[in-house]
Amino acid sequence: MKKLFKRSLLVATLAVPMLLSGCTKSAKDEYFDLMSKNADNNEISMNIKLNKIDAAGSNFSEMLNTNDPIKIDGIIDRKDQAMSLNLKYNGIDANAVIANKEIYINGETVAPFIIMQGRSQIESLNGLIDTDKLMANLEKKIKDKLNGKYISIDGGEDISTEDFASLFETPTSFDFSKAKDYFDKEKFTKDGDKITLKLNKDDVSKIVSDIDKDIKDDKKASDDDKKAFEDFKKFWNQNEKNITKFDLETTMNTKEPSKTSNKISIDGKLNEDKVSIDATVDQDSKKSDKKVEKPSSSNILTSDEASKEVNKAIEDAITEAANSAKNDKDAA
Repeated sequence: MKKLFKRSLLVATLAVPMLLSGCTKSAKDEYFDLMSKNADNNEISMNIKLNKIDAAGSNFSEMLNTNDPIKIDGIIDRKDQAMSLNLKYNGIDANAVIANKEIYINGETVAPFIIMQGRSQIESLNGLIDTDKLMANLEKKIKDKLNGKYISIDGGEDISTEDFASLFETPTSFDFSKAKDYFDKEKFTKDGDKITLKLNKDDVSKIVSDIDKDIKDDKKASDDDKKAFEDFKKFWNQNEKNITKFDLETTMNTKEPSKTSNKISIDGKLNEDKVSIDATVDQDSKKSDKKVEKPSSSNILTSDEASKEVNKAIEDAITEAANSAKNDKDAA
């Protein structure tokens, strides 16, 4: 169930822009015209503000400070099949690279979390040795082991690297000329330069049903497109009845076509876990010639190698602290 949930969240994240991508014109026509202009943009920046998040059965929501926005910058190189993502949030500066059908996490990103785990092991030694001095030594050793390194992450049973590789295809082979047919024109409004699309749970259910009727026989739809949609459909159908509120509002500006503002509000249950989310997502994108900086082979550690390096650092720090305590005792 966790595998389906995480995979479906990925597919759902990708499916929203897929459905919305796509000519005076109606608000609906103008909206899709603006989306089509952004379809090939490959440099993206996002600012996510979590006004409220409560996910029962998960400690994820406890980790989030709703006063601090999440900032994400990314580069997609479709030709070279590579992607770079940088995330800044609440003092965390994370970097990940997807290339060669692998996911690499920057060592500096992982180090603080490993140090926290090391602290829990060391707390049991409090009173026997100088734990503050030990933690300072441990922090230095772990950073020395991981700084400048990238850890290769195996998606395992959660999200396979093949799922990510599909990101580098042309946005989708699904016939976008049909996309507008799935959205009622009454769902679009225009106020000055702003055009807004509003969708609720019933709208999403109708869109899923309509696409389901078409995609199976659509010769332009690739097998990956069909599989991605089937995953999202399965996720939606399993959770629809338990979602009490789903509101999505997406606004584009004719004077700033590269920018999109989104508001999303969800209440109910996902896979039997209570969820309440209220968030705003501001996105900007452009075409770029920037290349993704891939880690060199000499700077890549497998997950097992990284684990061994970290365990060795913890053992060495504890041994050094114990020897120091013994020497101090002997000297006394």
